[in-house]
Amino acid sequence: MASVAPNHINLCHIRAKDRKMVWQYSALADTTNWTGLHENDSKGHTWFHSPVSIATTAEHYSVFLVAEDKHLYQANFDLNDTGDYSPWVKVAGTMAAPPAVAYDNGVVHIAFVGVDGGLHHKTWTFKGGVYNPKGDVSSKIADGFDGAISPAVVVTGGKVSVFAVHQHEQSLHAHEVDEQHNRHHSNALPGRWTGGLKAVSLKPGEWDVCGISPEGHINHLRCRNGGRIQLGEMREVQVMGTDAILSKDGKIELFATTRTHEVRHRTLQNDKWSPWEILGPTLITPPKAVAHSAGSLAVFALGSNAAAYANIRNRTTRKWTGWFALPQATDLTGPVG
Repeated sequence: MASVAPNHINLCHIRAKDRKMVWQYSALADTTNWTGLHENDSKGHTWFHSPVSIATTAEHYSVFLVAEDKHLYQANFDLNDTGDYSPWVKVAGTMAAPPAVAYDNGVVHIAFVGVDGGLHHKTWTFKGGVYNPKGDVSSKIADGFDGAISPAVVVTGGKVSVFAVHQHEQSLHAHEVDEQHNRHHSNALPGRWTGGLKAVSLKPGEWDVCGISPEGHINHLRCRNGGRIQLGEMREVQVMGTDAILSKDGKIELFATTRTHEVRHRTLQNDKWSPWEILGPTLITPPKAVAHSAGSLAVFALGSNAAAYANIRNRTTRKWTGWFALPQATDLTGPVG
């Protein structure tokens, strides 16, 4: 999902019966002002895995989906222009898991692991709404990675860092990529990793990566000024999925769906984690979160009935609405996006 304006949230789903993308939005980010499902012209494609979105400018974002041919396709949404999506364009492939995307200074960075285990990177430049993703050509960074695990990518201090899990060693590797796609190899970073990678940056030159260990615990890897890297492990809970985002007010917000299917949340501020808060109830997909304005949060997931649910935090009271079903959002499959 993406927030294209303050309090405005766009949400994408994959419908189970035909694997088409459908979408809905709220202009007020509350419990009542949500549209029903809108159809999207998938141009004959069926979609797999979770949608991945990135906001590029106010009122504009891009969504990425993997099709039945394992190629990656991209469409753009402009709130002020058409209020709908541009036609789908093939931008990369082939892959067995969703990509990771990041945006900085007019450039969208796309990272993915191909079915051959190669870690790839490509970019396209957003300028005044002109859409030119430059076809499906990408630059291979390195080989030997797990194609079933989505990578993570972050841009900080003018540097692009791409993180991926090694196919056999369960080790995490980071590669810096410049605008000419030149890459700098990284040795294995601390910890063992099996998925759920999310990378964010609060300050230039610093980054945080969260992911899941083989035991189901959350790994937290932090890089601070001077290149100092430190690993922490959250052993108090076992999880099946994670999401980490910036809060738009100087914090990192971490969400996790536990193996007992409850959603938990905690905040990193000044390098200290808050206690876990349990948001409940029984949800079966990894959480997807968005900060639609400073201090405000929204998190989404599917229930066991294949319906989509939302929980929204008020930026003034800091209280959550509690989980509520989204209108018409039933018969869905896979994580929301």
